[in-house]
Amino acid sequence: MSLYKAVIGYTYEGQKMANILYYRDAGSTILLDAVLAQQQLADAIRDNVVLGGVIGQTRLADILPNECNLDEVRVQRISATTFMPETNSPSVSNIGLPALYGDDAQSPMICAIMQLVCPASTLAPTDYTPKGGYLAIGPIAKTATDKNGVLTLTQQGYFNNFGAALVQTLDMGGGYLAKPIRIGRGKNSLGVTVNGFNDIQNASVRAKSSFRRSRSGE
Repeated sequence: MSLYKAVIGYTYEGQKMANILYYRDAGSTILLDAVLAQQQLADAIRDNVVLGGVIGQTRLADILPNECNLDEVRVQRISATTFMPETNSPSVSNIGLPALYGDDAQSPMICAIMQLVCPASTLAPTDYTPKGGYLAIGPIAKTATDKNGVLTLTQQGYFNNFGAALVQTLDMGGGYLAKPIRIGRGKNSLGVTVNGFNDIQNASVRAKSSFRRSRSGE
């Protein structure tokens, strides 16, 4: 099985910002060249997770203030056991477009937190699987929260709809699929520290905004 690390890069007031996603290949009997797979996944994330303006769907461009510029998606295949790169360099899908939410941004430190939930593990005791994690999305709009930093109900709806984009299985054509996962390192039931990964089952926003930044797993 192949894993992929995807970095969605964007810029706010000259500051480089990024969100990191992970995927595994799924549901395909076709063996793709590693570099081709990277490029197809980068393009699929750009088209199905990042770019907005699609009726009935909410993507990253729809929730970031239009002061943000969406730069690129970079994808690299990594080892399923060590999480180290298996190719010489990532593949890049360029964007170069502003985000779409029409309001000024708050401080770039203030984020909305997407809570990611993974299913209960059914693996052998020698394995480890993350239980979930979070993804920090920021900056958010000035009107996104009340004076206590709680997201308005409208904003919570936008971000929860974006959760559907985060958990979707991406179809890259030719029977090749990629499923979102969380990766992590922890102790299995035998007390041995190992690497592991798990599918993402659900993504929903926490009501309270935060200063936390994303990390790979919890």
